[in-house]
Amino acid sequence: MRRAFRLVTLGACLLGCSSEPLTAGVTEPLRVTYGNGRNAQFLSGELPGSPPLSDQEILGGATPHAPAATLNVSLGTVHRAETGFVASGTTTSEAVAIGIRFMDLGTGYWVLPVTGVDPTMPGTYNWNATLDFGGNIEPGKHPLGAVAIDAAGNAGSQTATPLCVLSDIPDNSSACSATAKPPFSVLSLNWDTAVDLDLRVITPQGKVVDPKHPSTALAVDGKVDPAAPNTGVFDSDAERNCQHTGSRRENLVWQDAPLPGTYLVYVSLFDACGQSAVRFNVSLNRPGPAVDGGAHPLESTYSQAGELLAVDADAGAKLGLFVTEFSVQ
Repeated sequence: MRRAFRLVTLGACLLGCSSEPLTAGVTEPLRVTYGNGRNAQFLSGELPGSPPLSDQEILGGATPHAPAATLNVSLGTVHRAETGFVASGTTTSEAVAIGIRFMDLGTGYWVLPVTGVDPTMPGTYNWNATLDFGGNIEPGKHPLGAVAIDAAGNAGSQTATPLCVLSDIPDNSSACSATAKPPFSVLSLNWDTAVDLDLRVITPQGKVVDPKHPSTALAVDGKVDPAAPNTGVFDSDAERNCQHTGSRRENLVWQDAPLPGTYLVYVSLFDACGQSAVRFNVSLNRPGPAVDGGAHPLESTYSQAGELLAVDADAGAKLGLFVTEFSVQ
């Protein structure tokens, strides 16, 4: 009964004593729910508590300040705009709530109650949270932090783990790893409406390439080798035949340098899928300079927005709307 009273008291203060508006946190890079879809409470400011113990401090025998918490994330990688990602952990017996946030992103942190006793570890409690990520998070490693909070509002030692946020544009995970080699270049198309839109390229050799003809390689003896040197390959045919999977991006990826010459870039509305118009963006992306840790995230070297109307749909009979050209020396 004593623990139930502590939970109710803290919950009442978090939900009723805060001056945060009800819409607080909706623009954060991280949004948190728990239980059966209940929203965690958003509070402005840095995560409370003391900094995480360093490896040197742990090896020296230092112990976390109470209340203490652990943080577990599966795999450690997420995509931008991913939803339903699960984080969990345990706390010591003093804790009634958990605070969680990206340590390097956003303007505040989320608070949610701990749940039941952990039957495998007497004197500890479990916590579980569901995380939804924003679509504009910079790809790369970002430390996700958590801290346990007691009924008086006191926070213990923070714990943190790096979470790799993957790019929407395939980069071989180079934004998170110094040892991963990024693609030489990626031509990318994304759009805002559920239509069958295609990125289309005419290579210097005159081959028309799109997701339905996905390789820039020329046929040899009637066969196309997508692994041939200097070849660009499409990663998907998004929204094909109006099958709405939620992905509205197509990427033409060159792992090494494209063959020299001029490439012509078009956007083709294959099927409007009942929509009146679609807005799109085409970008050319190359590896940027090394960031901390030696990783090489992709950077956009060219970006162009545009719009097509339903009357422009032609089932691939035409090249589509000319957007730009680029040359490879």
